[in-house]
Amino acid sequence: MKGLRGYEIYMYGFAGVGIFYFNPKTEIDGHVYELQPMGTEGQGSVPTREKYSRIQMCIPVGIGFKYTIDRAWGVGLELGLRKTFTDYIDDVSTTYFDFAGYGDPEAALKEYVSDPSLGDPAAGASPTGAGMQRGDPRDKDSYLFAIFSINYKLKKGRHALPRF
Repeated sequence: MKGLRGYEIYMYGFAGVGIFYFNPKTEIDGHVYELQPMGTEGQGSVPTREKYSRIQMCIPVGIGFKYTIDRAWGVGLELGLRKTFTDYIDDVSTTYFDFAGYGDPEAALKEYVSDPSLGDPAAGASPTGAGMQRGDPRDKDSYLFAIFSINYKLKKGRHALPRF
């Protein structure tokens, strides 16, 4: 049949270097708080804990599949991983911090945001405290994604298809 030649499944891989922006937040009583400016682990309160940058580098890697249905239509599936160089995408990395010990006027709010069990009477005495492990800075964050696409090739001229 004319025009049925060349319909295939294509497989490809990718790797590279990327830059991304993130901004962890929480909501308390209808008010949204950005966590990085608060320094929930004492960042900015003491010289040994610097604030993290919300712009970071990543290494994207993954695989994809593309199937051509006919001369104009195709579908695809792509699975990818972004390995980052930060442990703060979720604003958790090192240890709990004692804000009250440093005379911070927003100590109560910052402590609650970093450990919500402190304000929960049902939790009883909090099992966490200043200096206790909150995260593991040796294990950097990463994230996965999947993309399903439907593609249509726009015709160029009367009989030609674009080259891309």
